[in-house]
Amino acid sequence: MTTEVFGTAPALFGTKTDPGQSLKGGPQATGLGRIGRRFQETLVVVQVGLAMLLAVGAGLLLNSFVQLTSVEKGFDPTNVLASRIAVPPSEVQLVPNPTPGERLRIFAAFMNERIGFYDDLTQTLESLPGVERVGMSYAVPFGGHTFSRYFVPESLAPADGEDPIIDGNVVRGDYCRAMGIPLLKGRIFEETDGPNDPSVIVIDETAARAFWPSQDAVGRRVRIGGVGNPLSTIVGVVADVRERSLMDEPRPTYYRPLAQVNWPDAVFMVVRSAIDPGELVPMLRRRLGAAYPDLPLTDVATADDLIDTAVAAPRLRTVILFTFSALALVLALVGIYGVIAYSVGERRREIGVRMALGAERGDIARMIMSKALGLTLLGIGLGVAGGIAVTRFIEGMLFGVTPYDLTTFAVAGLLLVIVALLASYLPARSAANVDVGVCLRWE
Repeated sequence: MTTEVFGTAPALFGTKTDPGQSLKGGPQATGLGRIGRRFQETLVVVQVGLAMLLAVGAGLLLNSFVQLTSVEKGFDPTNVLASRIAVPPSEVQLVPNPTPGERLRIFAAFMNERIGFYDDLTQTLESLPGVERVGMSYAVPFGGHTFSRYFVPESLAPADGEDPIIDGNVVRGDYCRAMGIPLLKGRIFEETDGPNDPSVIVIDETAARAFWPSQDAVGRRVRIGGVGNPLSTIVGVVADVRERSLMDEPRPTYYRPLAQVNWPDAVFMVVRSAIDPGELVPMLRRRLGAAYPDLPLTDVATADDLIDTAVAAPRLRTVILFTFSALALVLALVGIYGVIAYSVGERRREIGVRMALGAERGDIARMIMSKALGLTLLGIGLGVAGGIAVTRFIEGMLFGVTPYDLTTFAVAGLLLVIVALLASYLPARSAANVDVGVCLRWE
């Protein structure tokens, strides 16, 4: 089918060849004529336009990908390893129809059991060679375990009758130091922030700006989860972390100490080491396998792996569009070369006459290359118009760059101009070296 469709036009042009002219021979014996040449040139212009459109799209995605990978993430991923482990089932004996006193006793026993597990797990990890910091959390950046809660400052009247909702996380130990999250004000959690101590939280800079834009957030009190819950005191402010996606701006986030929350059934162990995390994984599996044989590790990944996962989709889009753009540039080069080379073959007698009348070889070469450049500029104009109309549809895939970035359009156009000059160089050189005597003898 493809052969039939694209072979029809050459076949039709071939049937219009003048037999007398063909028997004479010469460079014009098999010419396609003016209509055929216009058709060829139109195809080249369209090829260049499509190549320009794809080059602009690829350039925008590449620029966006570079901006995305260099954006401030809020933490230091160097030599950080994260792995998820389930919390062992509780051995605390429940009492049917407990009294308020028994309920408090059971809750205290349950929390002490979990805190003991966290402490033992932390000591096990800290005993590994090369480990510098150990922390735990319910969620890690780009790990897919985020959650949100109502966040109501003590003195804030809810807007429109609705409580504000922000992201949350529960952490323990040196989580912020292990992840490399900078502390900006106040303090992070300490061992004294236990289940029987006053409820405390740490918030990020975005939350502090959102609720206390011109005041110090440290020392303020809020209710987590809405009306009826106890007030929690803000004891510190940390840097913003892009938890959900690199493309999204940091969201207001709070952190609670794991010792004051009883619901996580699994936690991420976060380890910062002085050695390559890849070397740490086998030791980690052996040590934890011996200490907790019934608790398998899942989601083992370095912080760099988490970042790679976050940019996987933009990277794939960029690679695919770049591949198509490269193919389009090759086709444009071949098309320009074919049209210009054929044009030189048809115009040899004209070129001979021009040179006989005094035209220099440089003039002939410039004339041929100008033809290629003219077709390319028409194609670039077509591609720019198409790009303005089409690139707005990929605006949602871009980060840190607009769909009408002038630099990207200019670079793509310059690239196509270079392709055109390369494609027309050999035909122009051939035209400049024609034998005037041979050209003038053809008639």
